Amino acid sequence: MSFLIAFGLNAQINQYFLRHLSESKFKKEHFYYINNSTKNIDSLNYLNAKFHLQYKNDSLFFTHLLNSKSISFNDSLLLNASSIYFFKKSNIFCDKWLNIIDTTTQIKNHIKLLSNDIKNINIKKIKYGNEIMKQDFEEYKKLSIKKPWKSALYSAIIPGLGKAYINRYRSFAVTLFSHTIYVLQLYESLKKLGVNHPITILNMALCGVFYSANIYGSYNETKKIKKEKLHQLLYDASDYFYIIYGNKLYQ
Repeated sequence: MSFLIAFGLNAQINQYFLRHLSESKFKKEHFYYINNSTKNIDSLNYLNAKFHLQYKNDSLFFTHLLNSKSISFNDSLLLNASSIYFFKKSNIFCDKWLNIIDTTTQIKNHIKLLSNDIKNINIKKIKYGNEIMKQDFEEYKKLSIKKPWKSALYSAIIPGLGKAYINRYRSFAVTLFSHTIYVLQLYESLKKLGVNHPITILNMALCGVFYSANIYGSYNETKKIKKEKLHQLLYDASDYFYIIYGNKLYQ
């Protein structure tokens, strides 16, 4: 597919010279050449998307990519290089790239297969990849069905129980122990000093703060660990794609 795209552009752009500029990292010459060699808007956006991907200008890459869908989404080299790059980023650009893959029916390759597997919570195992990816996938799938609101609810019933819900058993034990200490301290204060004593009021306030923090912490931790497991899978997928398919932008 990349060959056909290159053939279509060859009437105006010398692909071999373009590859030379890219591999030699002649950034200024590269930029000048692609922006002065064609008047076709789609082709210009497509070539700029490749340029900005190579030089890690993330926002500009997405702008030009989305303005050249008909070409860019049919270039397997560009799609693979983009995945290798963005799957290593645990930020909004990784999420944005994954969303583009999910919503683009034009993409039909190994990247789309991974995206479809990630979305299918009923699938038993990933359809391809190495053992590291398969292990990451199993861990991600176990956590993908966990609900943050359930984690918060469990921690509201028993402090720290939401952490156990997401297999954070040590954190559960620490939270439960610390809250038990707080409650015992409050009980002693109530028993010896009475409910209106400043120390008792302070202890009640502290217990309320720690109890609320425990609920919020469980909710937030569930969201965080689900995202971490997904990005670990994507990170290792990036390495896998690099080894199996390479990382070239130009033929």
